Amino acid sequence: MGCSKSSSCKVIKTVAVLLSFLVSLGLSRSASADDEFKALPGLWKTTYSPYAPHAAPTVDWHCVFEGSDPWTNFAYSPTPLDKSCKSEYSKRTSTSLKWRLACKSPSAITSEGSITFVSADHYTGVVELRGTLMGYPIDQTITVEGKRLAACTSPQD
Repeated sequence: MGCSKSSSCKVIKTVAVLLSFLVSLGLSRSASADDEFKALPGLWKTTYSPYAPHAAPTVDWHCVFEGSDPWTNFAYSPTPLDKSCKSEYSKRTSTSLKWRLACKSPSAITSEGSITFVSADHYTGVVELRGTLMGYPIDQTITVEGKRLAACTSPQD
């Protein structure tokens, strides 16, 4: 079942976009050489699935290149950054990313989640969003799954 143009569907779609934004904004970009991230470069498909009635998953496609930042690549964000959001916690290992992010204005929201690489070409995770979004209370859990599907030939892919 798809989402109609009701206000609840608009909120769900906004949450999916905000999720991408929050994950990428709140994460640290530092790592030691002995903790090299183990994901394969290539074309990745990321699916965000909210636990909500009639909510369709949101799919994002993007290329990851060798040596690029895992926070940026596996928390891809097509939206502009909100300066009120601050990272409260972030941790990276060779196979996982964890974070907690808090935003104050215009939406008072927290994002807490993690992704874990099951293999170098597949990860799963969960993100919990709590607070107020566009004047509506939000208490949302979203599952995340990423799969590497092919090679990328250039940065324009």
